[in-house]
Amino acid sequence: MKIDLQLGTAMIGTDHFGSNYLADRHFMEQSIEGSGGFKSAASSLGITNLRYPGGTLSEKYFDLSDDRHISGAGGHTIDAHNFHDPDDVTQITPLADFLKYASEENASVTVVIPTARYFEKLTDGSADGYSQVKHEIQSFITSIFQSEFGGQIAQFEIGNEFGAWIDGHAGDIFATAEDYAYILRNFSVWIDEALTELNLADDPDIIGQAAFFEWGDKGNNLLINSFLDTDVGEGRGDVASVADAVAALDGISVHSYTTATLENYDERQNEVEGDLYLFEMWDERVGAWTEASGESSSELRRVVTEWNQKNSAFQSNQISGSQAAIGLISQFHHLVSSGVDELNVWPALQTSQNSLIRGSGEQQTLTYSGAAFALLRNLTNDLFVLDGGGVLDFDEDGVADAVAYFFGDADRVVGFISAFDTSWEGVSLDVAVFGLNMATASASLVSLHGNTLDNLDASSQPVLTSYTSPKIETGGIFEFDLMSWDTAILTLDLKESEVGALISGSATSELSFSLEIPLSSEELRLIQHHDGALMTLVGTETRDTIQAVQNFIIDASEGHDTVYGSSGSDYIFGNAGNDEAFGFSGNDVLWGGAGDDILDGGLGQDILSGGSGNDVLYSTDGTANDKSFGGLGDDTFYFDSSADILDGGEDNDRFFHQGSEFYAEEVVLNASSSAHFGTGQYVDLSGKMVVSSFIIGGEGYDTVFLSDESTALILDASALSVALDPPSGVDARHRFDGIEEIQGGAGDDVIDLTSYQEVSDQAFFKLYGGDGDDVIWGTPGMELIDGGDGNDILFGGAGGDTLSGGSGADTFQFTLSSGRSTITDFDPFEGDRIQVFHPSGVVQDLEARELDGGFLDISMLNNEGDIVHIYIDLL
Repeated sequence: MKIDLQLGTAMIGTDHFGSNYLADRHFMEQSIEGSGGFKSAASSLGITNLRYPGGTLSEKYFDLSDDRHISGAGGHTIDAHNFHDPDDVTQITPLADFLKYASEENASVTVVIPTARYFEKLTDGSADGYSQVKHEIQSFITSIFQSEFGGQIAQFEIGNEFGAWIDGHAGDIFATAEDYAYILRNFSVWIDEALTELNLADDPDIIGQAAFFEWGDKGNNLLINSFLDTDVGEGRGDVASVADAVAALDGISVHSYTTATLENYDERQNEVEGDLYLFEMWDERVGAWTEASGESSSELRRVVTEWNQKNSAFQSNQISGSQAAIGLISQFHHLVSSGVDELNVWPALQTSQNSLIRGSGEQQTLTYSGAAFALLRNLTNDLFVLDGGGVLDFDEDGVADAVAYFFGDADRVVGFISAFDTSWEGVSLDVAVFGLNMATASASLVSLHGNTLDNLDASSQPVLTSYTSPKIETGGIFEFDLMSWDTAILTLDLKESEVGALISGSATSELSFSLEIPLSSEELRLIQHHDGALMTLVGTETRDTIQAVQNFIIDASEGHDTVYGSSGSDYIFGNAGNDEAFGFSGNDVLWGGAGDDILDGGLGQDILSGGSGNDVLYSTDGTANDKSFGGLGDDTFYFDSSADILDGGEDNDRFFHQGSEFYAEEVVLNASSSAHFGTGQYVDLSGKMVVSSFIIGGEGYDTVFLSDESTALILDASALSVALDPPSGVDARHRFDGIEEIQGGAGDDVIDLTSYQEVSDQAFFKLYGGDGDDVIWGTPGMELIDGGDGNDILFGGAGGDTLSGGSGADTFQFTLSSGRSTITDFDPFEGDRIQVFHPSGVVQDLEARELDGGFLDISMLNNEGDIVHIYIDLL
């Protein structure tokens, strides 16, 4: 079958992935307070614009005169009375608290301004009533923008479903659509006046409502005619001018709910077209009025503030199981391609069957609709809607067999294809993409379906499966199998030599919402449970190459896999095989599993766990708070100057420093503690590379290698700015534990293991300075210290140390607490010398030429007047 795709004019953006927040759902644990699950649900779905405080409750309970909406309640709900029934009281999230949450998530907010509660006062015939309502509306606008987080508001929507208040389920406040038109005329102008007075850098939009229907007392025709009628205030009260109202209005909102399945394609299309025609009516009438009056008006934005497949369609089994996924994709494609500027899905988190995520608190289940929404959010943002899809007739019998919807640009195309009641083997699609060269395209295929044999099983859960890449024939013909009510996601990468937009290789998967990984208790302590709904893509027992998608957990399964992370926070598990995982940006979790793995977290605060095998872990992005765990095997770590945690685990591990941060004017002190006397000498750290990480060697023989730059490795970080807590069992001042050997590089290094406090129990250190003029200060324990080439300064501390200066004029330093030490290569003719430091500050400096080989006994009085001997063997 030939599909000729053409580039449309509608581009998808983050405004198309908004949602509604129901401010009264704390009792269901679906709010932002306490254990409410809305934050995690919105985050996992990628929602960044939100409508507050919801639907009908906006009219009933949102009291603009309640100052608690301005000041907030500090994470608590406030009591709100139904204006129409004073005995009806509920608890809602105050607006100020919600705006604070939006600020934390960098989300924009649409605030619904209630209307029904004001109609009686507006139309009581008194001037006071009119002025009081105007004052309340404008005072609210002014106060909320003078509050701390008012800048999160992107638009005001005037009222919610006014038709429900015309002898409807909400009440009988309005008589006809004329009454709402009267409110809309006034409120739009009043809000505009308040915003103008505030002189904001970026004025929020003012959005009016369309009616549900075209005709009748509740209809759009009467609403628009009345809004443009100069006499709409007659019998009601004062009213703003038509010109001012038209100038103030920035857009129109519609609610769009569908009930028909895609098998009834024409009926389904007509449902959406009926909603879209409400926009066209406004455009036509306002345009005609503008032309006739000579007044100016802006193009009205199209905003769908509620949309989804109707819950009643699920309850009646008109929509069931995996039908919901392609149904939501179809509706999204139709709305965006028709010029809708903003979409707010209803609902993101509820217990209803049409919710994207069902549940409450941490008990959340991703639905088929939610899976489809997450795929759209991750795969189509910044792409254009492509024309040329729609119904497909595979067998050319005049009956639709499937639907296909495409999005793309010059580099990438993403298609969603679903068959109806019949499965098709060997589907052949000849895809022409607006004249682009398909000969160099790479393709991948993922299927969204149910975890039972019946895709229409309402109790089934969504599963994501990636098959071997579809066969690509010359000219862009793709062959694959399409099962009944599966949603196949075909991605075409039109650029040469690049990893596909989604998957290249073979994989099978399940959707899951928690992390069940065989990690150690220490690792589990450091990994925070992600309580949002995430999708898991599980690789097969082959060599897979997988490109992660935001909000997916990637499980590469067995085989030697390569996994590339996304710009978000990825969860990548290599499992068996020698895997390579690259996190890129975001706060990633990478777990290698069995095998010799390579893990690179990239930017962000990452958690890397090698598992068993000889792994290589990179924590070199320059940002702090990475946590790397080697696990079993001889692991290799590469780390930078930032404050990370590195834990080698068992066996013999190596840690290589590759820093880029240097000390400015800091100095370090050879410190005393209760275990030994320090020399009290300072060393200038200016220009030396910083080591800020916590390094735990664990079992085995572990070695730290400094870079070839002049580097300073300081044990006691109490005087340093280290913004990271160490793991349990490691004192905050002692950043190295279980390390057997430290090797300096080619520069002039400082290795300072002295401390004001007791150090960790380290039985034996080997410290090597390497090339350069190094300063090496040991611990109260035993060390083997080798300065290497250059003029080095060596201090062993209180233990029985073995000191080797290497070539150059070396200085060996001792204090009253120095144990019996050995200098292996003392050479007076190279300029070697011995310095002995007394706590009083007196320094006994023994010139090298005064000393002969053999044994040296130095006697000194301590602070109590007792004689202390310092014994040095000179070899």
